[in-house]
Amino acid sequence: MTGRLAFLNRVRDSEAGFTLIEVVIAVTIITTTMGLLSGAFFQAVSLQRFWISDVSPSRQFNRAASWIGQDALSVEAITFPGGQPGNSATFAWTDFFDNPRSAAYTVSGENLVRTDGVGTAIVVARGVSGVTFSLTNKVLTFTLSIQTYGGQSETRTFNPFLGRLQ
Repeated sequence: MTGRLAFLNRVRDSEAGFTLIEVVIAVTIITTTMGLLSGAFFQAVSLQRFWISDVSPSRQFNRAASWIGQDALSVEAITFPGGQPGNSATFAWTDFFDNPRSAAYTVSGENLVRTDGVGTAIVVARGVSGVTFSLTNKVLTFTLSIQTYGGQSETRTFNPFLGRLQ
């Protein structure tokens, strides 16, 4: 029994701590891993900035075009405040049950807002710096300017055909 205890004591004494080589290798591995992870993190942050400044205005344009295009399919009459094309328009139509419907598009602050005939308001685009509605024959020209996060303004024009317009 004493021989076995002496062996265990020698094994324990020889493995009492880490060698300098083991510590240097562990620090090197940790430093390399942190360097790789921080590079990936900063790349993800810069991609997020790009996404916000480039994709978000596109999303606003698409959402506004979707709402206006959907209403344009049914519109039977368009009125402009003051009788002149400008930065707001009201669409009117009758639904399948012969109920009168309407949707008014106006700019409120930096938002393009769609308000239906019962007063429900929906923001269809944010960051709006300008909007223009005009009508030529049965084609609505809708120009929308969106302020990007980089401080620039991006403008797009949409031309839905108003097939049911009287």
